[in-house]
Amino acid sequence: MARASVALMLLVILACGGGDDAPPAGTPAAGAGAALDSAAAAQPVDTGAAAVAQAGGQQAETELVRETFRYGGAGRDPFMSLVLSGAVKPEASDLRIVGIAYDTRYPQRSVVTLRDRSDGARYTLQSGDQVGRVRVQTIREREVVLIIEEFGLERQLVLTLSRRTQEVNP
Repeated sequence: MARASVALMLLVILACGGGDDAPPAGTPAAGAGAALDSAAAAQPVDTGAAAVAQAGGQQAETELVRETFRYGGAGRDPFMSLVLSGAVKPEASDLRIVGIAYDTRYPQRSVVTLRDRSDGARYTLQSGDQVGRVRVQTIREREVVLIIEEFGLERQLVLTLSRRTQEVNP
């Protein structure tokens, strides 16, 4: 029984790789292995030169396919920067009505002209048109109902034609 257990231990030791043998010459030590592995992983590998060498000097064409992702959920795309996207302009607080061309027969054909106070941009819109996060819901004779979409939520804003603009444009 003692011989069987000693033989079993020897088999386990041999199967695990033995004892504290030194690594072969040219192999880094165990402590430095992790540092060298990460340094080797950081080095770019030129697979093009290897493919040319294997193809006998003629470069084989490789087609690269890039995976793309387009967010189609409600609200804004969470992966797109707010600063880089044009979705932040115009701010609803910066908009003012310049004029309304109201069609009494067909109100859906009415047009409103809005101006952005911050940069002076002018927007001529009809019902259903959207600029940035602002969408025109309804155009009335003297006011415009806007829907502002912010982070998946919608709020309503009513802009009224100022008295001064009404006197200039009767």
